[in-house]
Amino acid sequence: MTENNLPRKKLGEVCKFQGGTQPPKSNFIYQPKSGYIRLLQIRDFKSNKNATYIPDSEKLKKCTESDLMIGRYGASVGQILTGMSGAYNVALIKAIPDKKLLLNDYLFHFLNTNDMQIWFKSQARSAQAGFNQTEINKVEIPIPPLTEQKKIVGKLEKMLGKIKEAKILRTESLESTQNLLPAELHKIFGEGKKKGWEEKELENLCEFQNGLWTAKKGPSQLTEVLRNTNFKNNDGTLNYVDIAQIEVEKNQLEKRLLNKEDLILERSGGGPDQPVGRVVYFDRESEKYSFSNFTTRIRVSTNQINPKFLWYYLRHIYISGKTELMQKKTTGIRNLIFSEYKQIKIPLPLLAEQKKIVARLDSLSEKIDELKKLQIETAADLDALEKSLLHQAFSTFA
Repeated sequence: MTENNLPRKKLGEVCKFQGGTQPPKSNFIYQPKSGYIRLLQIRDFKSNKNATYIPDSEKLKKCTESDLMIGRYGASVGQILTGMSGAYNVALIKAIPDKKLLLNDYLFHFLNTNDMQIWFKSQARSAQAGFNQTEINKVEIPIPPLTEQKKIVGKLEKMLGKIKEAKILRTESLESTQNLLPAELHKIFGEGKKKGWEEKELENLCEFQNGLWTAKKGPSQLTEVLRNTNFKNNDGTLNYVDIAQIEVEKNQLEKRLLNKEDLILERSGGGPDQPVGRVVYFDRESEKYSFSNFTTRIRVSTNQINPKFLWYYLRHIYISGKTELMQKKTTGIRNLIFSEYKQIKIPLPLLAEQKKIVARLDSLSEKIDELKKLQIETAADLDALEKSLLHQAFSTFA
């Protein structure tokens, strides 16, 4: 039976959809308790970090681990979720297939087809409230006999299982790639310590300048200002997309322009999974950029150290977690204790050796970037293959 001659029915003829309930927040507790039930929100299908419980009641809409749940709103619309039991909220809707006509697993794969996902996204764009039951009931689904559905599911799960394994291997490969530079930094600077490289405190090698923000008085000038949000992917480089253009005081700007080889240190910001203290390397010449008041410019003031060597070492300090010991938290923002940061001891091998180390690390960084690009392309190929397999298994719908 090919995809073009499968009998078709409207989803509403073979499946019911049941929306969730939204209990008042005043009833929420965050530990299991007798008489309470887990409240399921979309985020709970990815993590138990925010587990919430509510008083059990017959009025609640509930699901089991085998039920198919669909995200109804916004960025989560069309997410097909399973594996959790509890009472689900209004951001989820439960699919209840007619067991005489439609297998649960067959429906799961159909809802994950690219055509169906495009349909979900189109509904989210056209309605603030997300898709409604009337519209999804009209969607057509191919309905072969249950025995044929079982065969289709078996073939799909065999092939999709292989793709899943390949994705796991790709993820592991990406993690290994991301660990290459930290491992090399640890090796280089560990060996340097054994060699007895001379050391000096950071404040004796550099000059520092805090950033600026919107003008409050005097003549002003529109300037491109680099912010924490321009720190690219935590890899120590800058993303020049979405740069803030801000009116700043001219007299403040003059001493806050960036030169090539300046470093920009994040002094405020960060979060639980991203400590403050990231440092980026400014590699441009002619453009007139400044930097925000949440950052500090570090400019080498001596010929004892290569600026890029310093950047690699400060990245090593950050990656190894040492800046976590130099931060304090106020009103939800993490601030670097700058007086401690300035006292970091910087290794000083001979300049010729510094240049060799920089060349070695630059070469490794280029290879890492190439590997990451290849891994991203591989991920895209696997996603495309997955979509193709699902498309072949089901007929397209109007």
